[in-house]
Amino acid sequence: MASGKRSALAVGLFLAVALIAGLAWVGGRHEPRIRQTVTGGDEPGPGGSGVLSIEGITVTDSLNNASQVEAQAVATWSGDEFPGIYSCSFVARDQNGREVGRYEDIVASLSAPHSFPVKVEASSPATSMDGRCGDRLDTGTPYRYDLTNVHVTSGHELPGVPGNGTATVGFDANWVGGGQAGAVTCHVAVLNEAGAVIGSNDFNLFILMGSGADLTASVDVSGAPANAELDCSPFAG
Repeated sequence: MASGKRSALAVGLFLAVALIAGLAWVGGRHEPRIRQTVTGGDEPGPGGSGVLSIEGITVTDSLNNASQVEAQAVATWSGDEFPGIYSCSFVARDQNGREVGRYEDIVASLSAPHSFPVKVEASSPATSMDGRCGDRLDTGTPYRYDLTNVHVTSGHELPGVPGNGTATVGFDANWVGGGQAGAVTCHVAVLNEAGAVIGSNDFNLFILMGSGADLTASVDVSGAPANAELDCSPFAG
């Protein structure tokens, strides 16, 4: 029997550090001025009694050249809300039901049902695979990241569209809830020198190891960017 363990499986909208952004302007260069507003996220994580489960695993390659069994798995939620981050194990079995390989990983499924690939190191070909998840990992309170160094890092004017472009907002994030870091939804707003919002966007943030520096989000703007505001709350699905 062979066994293996990777760092994490990304299932759904993002994993490790994944940012979904998009709105923008820029003419001349402005020195970024830090202005941070952080609200929400002090409550326990979302999900209630819902759980994550693995269903419908289909073996796509019984044993590849790297001595791995390849399969396609489906993650599902038991309810309508995001159930959280889980550690899941996958067991490859031969035609007689004997275990030939085992693999464990952290699964963050931000949508459901969602299909994702799984590879398990195995000692011989497998015809089936089963998966099982343990208890929820992201149960710390407060359920939030400490956001620091929020600022506009750069801006680029769109060719042929005077006064419109893209601004990049940089920030650092550190999980403060203890244990496994969770997933949050963030709203980023870019302001001009007068304090007016000239662009905004929403993105989801999940940092597997709990902290990240020099993270960025892109925002389409209609004006010269000077400041940025960032507000996050627990991801609910």
